[in-house]
Amino acid sequence: MTASQYGQTMLVGYLIGKGASLCVTDREGDTALHWAAFKGDHVHTCVLFHFLLAVHVVFTPLYVSVCT
Repeated sequence: MTASQYGQTMLVGYLIGKGASLCVTDREGDTALHWAAFKGDHVHTCVLFHFLLAVHVVFTPLYVSVCT
């Protein structure tokens, strides 16, 4: 999550590839996806969505609006 807070997209991808959970939250209840959205980082947000889709295999309206 700290990598997301600092916009480290490549590091986030690496960590998720090594098994890091996308469901981890900070003490405020925010996830890595929340942090990417807070920062307004389009690429980082899409990377996280792609990893989430690999797990859930669902094209949500939010995914389509952000990543197209």
